[in-house]
Amino acid sequence: MAKDPAFLFYYQDYSFGTRRMNFKQKGAYIDLLCEQADIYQLTIETIQEILGKDYEELWPALLQKFIMQNDKTFYNKKLRTVIKKRKEYSASRCANRTKSKIKGKKHMLSHDEHMENENEIENKDINKKEIKDKKIKHRYGEYKHVLLTDEEKDKLKSKFGTTGALQKVKNMDEAIELKGYKYKSHYLAILKWSKNEKEESNLDIHGNELPAL
Repeated sequence: MAKDPAFLFYYQDYSFGTRRMNFKQKGAYIDLLCEQADIYQLTIETIQEILGKDYEELWPALLQKFIMQNDKTFYNKKLRTVIKKRKEYSASRCANRTKSKIKGKKHMLSHDEHMENENEIENKDINKKEIKDKKIKHRYGEYKHVLLTDEEKDKLKSKFGTTGALQKVKNMDEAIELKGYKYKSHYLAILKWSKNEKEESNLDIHGNELPAL
């Protein structure tokens, strides 16, 4: 297994544990911890090499952070514990991934089903929004009395042409302003008015139907 390039850094523990150190001592302490993470334990020669000309000044303050073993090597107990726990966790994850490979197809199927469900829900939400948008009514006319959805407006334009649709909306808007007409559907009311107008245009002054040409 390749060497782990990282370890967990508990900044609160570090801040508390180094609260009486100066900046120079803190920097040296971090360097020693990184070296331990890389080579597991420190010899006095390694420590002297890292601290250099400041060894005599810094090591007495840093020594309290390390435990000396029988072979005269040093290690930081907290760091060793953190690295050990990380290795155990990584090994556990690796074992779980191995087991997962056996059930890989089931995992993929489950994931695909989940994605299909997510897409279906998303499509339903989009469809609901589209339906809701189609049902939103906008106000038209000078007095803003005529309420039509975009679909209803397009149907009027298709049936009567743009100019004709605008004129019928204008007539409806003015009639509501003058007489206070109330309709559940202005779209159906406009169609009804148009039908009545067409029928009336086929009658003579006495109300009789004009003969076909």
